Amino acid sequence: MSGSNAVRYNLAIEQASIVALGNFNPAIFTPAWFELQGLMSGSNLEDANLGVAHAEVLQFDWDWLHIRSDKTRFQALTQVAPLIRVRDLVLRVFQGLLPHTPITAIGMNYSVHFQVRNYEEYNRIGRTLAPIDPWGEVGELLQLDRREGGMTSLTMSQLDSVGVTNGDRINIKIEPSNYINQTGSKQGIFVEVNNHFGMGEDDLSPLVRLDENFDVSLSTSRKVVTQIMALSQPI
Repeated sequence: MSGSNAVRYNLAIEQASIVALGNFNPAIFTPAWFELQGLMSGSNLEDANLGVAHAEVLQFDWDWLHIRSDKTRFQALTQVAPLIRVRDLVLRVFQGLLPHTPITAIGMNYSVHFQVRNYEEYNRIGRTLAPIDPWGEVGELLQLDRREGGMTSLTMSQLDSVGVTNGDRINIKIEPSNYINQTGSKQGIFVEVNNHFGMGEDDLSPLVRLDENFDVSLSTSRKVVTQIMALSQPI
């Protein structure tokens, strides 16, 4: 991540996932199939945790990889660096092994849970993104001026961009971190950046556009997180 070491130090979870929309056969995406295709190997392959396996849904966890597929949605996710491995795996599966699988859209998702130093920094981010003064009497009703009240979810989206006809968009979600705050500390924040790729204007498939844009999207997503983290500091 670009930025100071202090910013990286605050990260509790960093993950990337690729979500493909289309028409899939979930039953084939077993650990054994991935091993047969040379996509999974190693002495710990037998430790793959097959959570769900039937014709409608398949899900498993193995080493650095989480796979989930139903008939219309395929997801590959990792929390282990290098994050680019999820892109490489998705491209090998659907460009190399299953090139005729119809895919209508791709989502590249990057998310983090990060922890600030204290409640004051945590509150400063929420109040900056969602100030309470405009809420007036409603703010009093919701007790927004107290520790118990405040922003629970904020989504910012790029929609209907001029000249964009393929449905591309960026969505940024910011919420309290359920992972960090489960102990009641109120020092954890969750940020998710979704880059959505449709069919390109030159009929480039979503897979090609993922390949061409993954690095830029990941870099941009990390800059978004760094900017959100910076809001914890007083101006």
